[in-house]
Amino acid sequence: MIRAGFSEIGITPETPIPMSGYGNRKDPFKGVHDSIFAQAMYLSQDDVEVLLITSELIGHSHENVNMLKGMIREETGIPGDMIFVTAAHNHGGPANSTYGREDNMPGGVKAYSESLYNKLVKISVEAKNDAQPVKIGFEKGECKLNINRRAVFSEGEIWLGRDPDGACDHDLDIIKFTDLQGRLRAVHVNYPCHGTASGPKNYLITGDWPGISARMMKEKLGPEVVIMVTAGASANINALYGPNDNFRQIKAVAYGVSSVAMELVEKCNAIELSELRAVSSEIYIPGKKRWDSTLPQESIPEGEIKLNIAAFRMGDIIMAGVSGELFTEIGMNVKKKTPGNTIIMTHCNGASGYICTDASYLEGGYEPQVSHLMPGSEIDFENALVELVESLDD
Repeated sequence: MIRAGFSEIGITPETPIPMSGYGNRKDPFKGVHDSIFAQAMYLSQDDVEVLLITSELIGHSHENVNMLKGMIREETGIPGDMIFVTAAHNHGGPANSTYGREDNMPGGVKAYSESLYNKLVKISVEAKNDAQPVKIGFEKGECKLNINRRAVFSEGEIWLGRDPDGACDHDLDIIKFTDLQGRLRAVHVNYPCHGTASGPKNYLITGDWPGISARMMKEKLGPEVVIMVTAGASANINALYGPNDNFRQIKAVAYGVSSVAMELVEKCNAIELSELRAVSSEIYIPGKKRWDSTLPQESIPEGEIKLNIAAFRMGDIIMAGVSGELFTEIGMNVKKKTPGNTIIMTHCNGASGYICTDASYLEGGYEPQVSHLMPGSEIDFENALVELVESLDD
């Protein structure tokens, strides 16, 4: 039988520091609209241990992930390759996680970052100490509050907008955890959508739709229930509303997501599962220099980019993590090609940037412009992730 433990902690910065997610937002944040949080889930069966950390941040650098895994391993004994460090890719949070541990961080960010990672260690320890036998259930729903953002503009160029005819994964998946008496302990929500309902004009700290959705669910399910939110394959997917500083619209996205999630929690039947397995790997893909515009152009090779991939399985529920922003088409293909109920978690165990379809490089646009990866890597990456997931059955 699988055992699970959960913990949650507030990670709202106490003093104004720069925000993350938009390069043209230069000033520190000016207030807090809603507090942000991080969560930890510990799983164990026999000698297998898995730890999942979720956070209402934009992401975590490779350097910070490695540092955090070392700290957690020292405190808990959980192997580093069994630790999944994720972020909801919230663009309304503090600029901590895109920075390493170097001394030239912007004012206040270094202190916040050190406090943050100490807190993530704390909840990891608490989650392990909280472990008890659980029942687990999975449900899949649909939420159409996300949309392909690669729109064609007046000169024929691709830019950030809304493309109703573009590919978009509308799956909203939940995993429900109860104790053996059926009391709800935690819910994991996965939805493929950028955390960009809040835009560059917003200078208030917010969890954006992921954080606000979680709070809406806690209001109904109870403060003791831990709600964890991860981002699916959504490199080219935005919320239907925003990006802007209109919190009525931001909350509309959160309400829609939380409403679907609540319906799924209600209908979900949690059962005892008896198999926990986990694997991790890394792959290297030829890198490229950033394009000088969004127009299609020849990519100039530059170095090699490491992508971390990892997955764990609870019964037929599979959670696959990717250290980058994955195009929705690739995520949809991986889910079709893998057994069981596969959930894609992006921004997991590092920040490798955009993982684009080969076709997008021929079209141009923001994502291929700033991607660190050379075109031609789509199938190799997709196959590597599928093979990793399939290896959970070996």
